[in-house]
Amino acid sequence: MRSKPANSQSFITRQPKLLKFLVFAWFLIVSILTLPLAGMIPAPGIDNSWQTGLNMALTRGMQFGKDIVFTFGPLGFLFMPSFCDVNHWVIVYLCGLLVHFVLVLLVFLLLPKITNSELYFVFGSALLLFILPFLRIDEKLILIALLLLTFAMTSQVSLKRSWLIAAMSLCSALTSSIKFSATISSAGIMSAAVLIFTYRRQFLNIGIMVLSYLLAYMGIWFLTGQHITNLIPYLRNSIEISAGYNHAMMCSGPNRLGPNLIVVAGIAGISFFYLLFAYGVITRKRGLVVFMLPFLVFAFMTFKFGFVRHDTTHFYVFFSIMPFLFGWIYLAHKQDLPRLLRALLLMLCCAMASYMFTQNLYISQNVKSNLAALKLLTHGSSYRQSLTEEYKLDLRKQFNLSSALVAGIGKDRIDIVPWEVNLLYAYDMNWSPRPIFQSYSAYTKALDLLNAGYYENSAPDMLLYTVKTIDHRYAVFDEPATFQEILKNYKPVSADSGVILLRKKVQPASFQRRRISAIEANIGELIQIPKTNGYLFANIRIENSLLGKAAAIAYRGEQMYVYLVTDKGQFGYRFVPSTAQNGIFLSSYISDNQDLLNVFNGRPGKAIRYLGFATGKRWFYEDKIQIEFFEIQPN
Repeated sequence: MRSKPANSQSFITRQPKLLKFLVFAWFLIVSILTLPLAGMIPAPGIDNSWQTGLNMALTRGMQFGKDIVFTFGPLGFLFMPSFCDVNHWVIVYLCGLLVHFVLVLLVFLLLPKITNSELYFVFGSALLLFILPFLRIDEKLILIALLLLTFAMTSQVSLKRSWLIAAMSLCSALTSSIKFSATISSAGIMSAAVLIFTYRRQFLNIGIMVLSYLLAYMGIWFLTGQHITNLIPYLRNSIEISAGYNHAMMCSGPNRLGPNLIVVAGIAGISFFYLLFAYGVITRKRGLVVFMLPFLVFAFMTFKFGFVRHDTTHFYVFFSIMPFLFGWIYLAHKQDLPRLLRALLLMLCCAMASYMFTQNLYISQNVKSNLAALKLLTHGSSYRQSLTEEYKLDLRKQFNLSSALVAGIGKDRIDIVPWEVNLLYAYDMNWSPRPIFQSYSAYTKALDLLNAGYYENSAPDMLLYTVKTIDHRYAVFDEPATFQEILKNYKPVSADSGVILLRKKVQPASFQRRRISAIEANIGELIQIPKTNGYLFANIRIENSLLGKAAAIAYRGEQMYVYLVTDKGQFGYRFVPSTAQNGIFLSSYISDNQDLLNVFNGRPGKAIRYLGFATGKRWFYEDKIQIEFFEIQPN
């Protein structure tokens, strides 16, 4: 870590008190202008529904790792303030404000320690102004952890350093409990700190950091009502979700600058970041290497988050965080870089920050929402509760379920497929979810089997089902094993307002499984579907090649597509290979709720005649596809 000359003074310390106050006031203005969105009103949709689901999971004492398996942890409700419970929203909103102001304050306090120029204060605050509106609480906590570690590295007082390290560990534990992928970034930061402290022979700091993290993490686990026995399943299932994310959730999408240009800019940014680190190692710039080491894993995770899915929400996170890291490196280690690298670093930083400024449509919206939030805080809890009921009433108007259907459900245990938790919330239904409570997220063989096991052993009394999915997938292929259990355990009751109501059978159907055939096929080959009298399924095994696996680790793999040929024509969909090993349903083509009702009622549907698979980069997959057809017949 580079330190300033002993006789140097920072810009702040050598200026009169009035100017110090003006600089502080400017940072305060920046923090107000970049306040996070105050809250989200419950509405139909995927993201809104999982946020409601996380809030409901907390208030109902559900266990993460057992009852709930998702990309978020027990503090996931902090990710975005939601008005699904306005009294609960108060806590989430205030936590978001606290984290936001702490981040800006740390930048203000740390800048004098790494720079002597007043221009750099303008540069640093401008960066915050451009990028902060796009960052969520988990990303801000990681940045705070990085800044606290930087503080600790520069501190010459051991007691102060110990407190800074403990605070860094607390932030890491908090963000790890919000979103599991942040655990990987936190582990990277702490691993880098271990290397640095070991090199400096500061072994006590390692102990303080690890012990503080473990105590904070376990404290959060218990405070949120989680049982210790669920910790290992939570970690195991969260790793499964993280491992399967790349192949299942990657997608390409439109962008105003064009997806290819954005991706090239992202790859150039992350490549230059690691080039700077390599330069420091090769030229033995110890200060630069030590300064950048904690950033390495976080930068890579930011890149993966930004470009596995090509949409603006993910792009924006990458192009917000990277200018911050680039600017921080520039301010702290400008003297350690040759002119060319220095110029490239500054250009990349300014270009990314400028791009975010052109996209920054949220400042006025966020400020307005916070003014409304401050007004809401002045009202009592009874008023806020009445507001919650108003939001529920608005949702009911949008979902428009018949009173007969709602009355028929009553307080029976119920789940919903594929994701619309807000429907159950709006009608105060007794939500009893499968572990991965949104179907598109059960994207590995193991995750699908978790949901299937739930319906086999603890099936709720009722189930609302709608045929829909994301990323132009084929809806029935999202949870193949789970779909088999639904066929076995449920029967249709009614259809209303775009949903099918299924009721649990008094006695689950007894299915007899019979293997029909096993074949080997090639990608691009049309495969004839055998005729059967019962339900036809197929276990599909499509393996990534070594190159495909390497590409998925470094950046992302290649999408696979499935083609279903019926008498009405050929239909192509995005295909997730992992879950197909559990047996995809091929008896009939299901494109809407009526097709699904026909299946449940035993009526002949649209027969699938042929099946085929295609991909853009065939070398990312093994040549052969293994297919086992089997039939399930009710006894």
